[in-house]
Amino acid sequence: MVSRFCLDQSLRPAKQPSRKENLTHSVGGSVRRRRLTSSAGVLIAALVTLLGIGNAPAYAISWPINDRVAVEKDLGKPSSAPPNAAVCSTLTFIYAHACFVADGDYLYVLDKKADGHSAVALWEDYTANDQLWRQGICRNAEGQGHWVRCNKNFYESHTLAFSEGKAEGWRVLDFYGSFRWVPAA
Repeated sequence: MVSRFCLDQSLRPAKQPSRKENLTHSVGGSVRRRRLTSSAGVLIAALVTLLGIGNAPAYAISWPINDRVAVEKDLGKPSSAPPNAAVCSTLTFIYAHACFVADGDYLYVLDKKADGHSAVALWEDYTANDQLWRQGICRNAEGQGHWVRCNKNFYESHTLAFSEGKAEGWRVLDFYGSFRWVPAA
């Protein structure tokens, strides 16, 4: 018994194009070779690779988010761990740990990974009207297992947001992405 579906023209597989038909197709009345377009695709891919376009991971977040406010850069001085009164980031980043002590306006940064990069605390100082006033980096160049401290001077009426990350020199490579908010008083 012959199936009705096999006889139906709409269900039969389409005719396979010949080699000559496969190499060409019509675009706006002109015939172009697929080989030419595939070569152009290879050339574009090579240029993208050479120029480094698209090398950043899809999840990357750049900092500073607001580039209209200058970034203050402080190289931290070696220090012991912060005192018990310190407010620290709630979830620690695998590369760094950051804490803030309001009495004296100190930022502390611990480098947690021996990877050749600096651990950093990124901070943002907001006014009572939630306007970004200042922002900066406290950088730990002392290496894994060492704490550093940066001495800042924030207005008591302001709010400080801080997070931890890693940097190559002063260029932030990665950071936790979630800031801890504390009164600067």
